[in-house]
Amino acid sequence: MRFIAIKLFTILLYVVNWPTFAENARIVVASNFSPVMQQLVERFEQQHIGRLQVTYTSSGKAYAQIIHGAPFDVFLSADQHKPKLLQDKNLAVQTSLYTYATGRLVLWSTRLPNNQAKQALLSNSYNKLALANAKLAPYGVATLEVLKSLNLLEQSQTKWVQGENIGQTLQFVRSGNADVGFVAYSQVINLNIDKMQYWLVPTDYHNPIQQDLVLLKRGATNPVAKAFIAFIKSEAIVKLISQNGYIAEY
Repeated sequence: MRFIAIKLFTILLYVVNWPTFAENARIVVASNFSPVMQQLVERFEQQHIGRLQVTYTSSGKAYAQIIHGAPFDVFLSADQHKPKLLQDKNLAVQTSLYTYATGRLVLWSTRLPNNQAKQALLSNSYNKLALANAKLAPYGVATLEVLKSLNLLEQSQTKWVQGENIGQTLQFVRSGNADVGFVAYSQVINLNIDKMQYWLVPTDYHNPIQQDLVLLKRGATNPVAKAFIAFIKSEAIVKLISQNGYIAEY
C-alpha cells in the first residue's frame, strides 16, 4: 500500500511539473529564413519536449511588434541592427546576440530564358523588377546597394514592384508579375531552381547581410527558448544552414 502511495505521489509530482517541461517558445523569424526554419522546427521538436510557435514576417514588422509588446521569446532578424536596438531598449538579454547566418542575394526570373536575368537587368529590357521594401526588409537594403553598384538605381525605380518582405517578393517573381527579381539564395535552393536560371550576386556588390538572433526579455526564463538558441548554435545545425544558401560558421 505504501509503495502504491509513493508511486501515485511520484506521478502527481511529474504531472504538476509537466508545464515546465512542456513549455512552448514563441519565435518570430525573418521571412527569408522560413524554408530553413521549418526544417529546424521539425528537428528541434523531435529532440525536445517543448514546442516552437513560429511567426514569419519582415524584420521591420517583427521589430515594431516587439517594441509594442508582442509576446515573443526569440527574434531571428535578417539584419544586425534591429536586435541590437532591442538590447539598447532593454527588451532583449544583453549577452544573447548571435549571428546565425549571412544571407546571399540572387536575381531570378521565370519569364526569361536561362541565364538571361542579369543581361535583362543591365540592358533595361524588362518591365517589372521585384525587390523587398528596404524600409522593412534588410534584403531590400542589400538590393538597393546592388543597384547602386551597377549604376542602375535611378533608371530602375519606375519599374519596381516592392514586397513587404522577401517572401512576398519571391511570389512576385514566381507568379510572373515581375519579369526579374532579387530574392534570397536560400529561397531558390529550397525550390530546387536550376543554377542556370538565376544570377548569384557577388558579395562585394553589397554590405554583408548578417542575420542576428536575440533572446528577448520575455524568454529569459523560458527553457525551450534557451534550448532552441543552443540548438541553432550546434555544429549539425550550422552545417544545415550552410547547405541552404547561407554563410554560417561553427
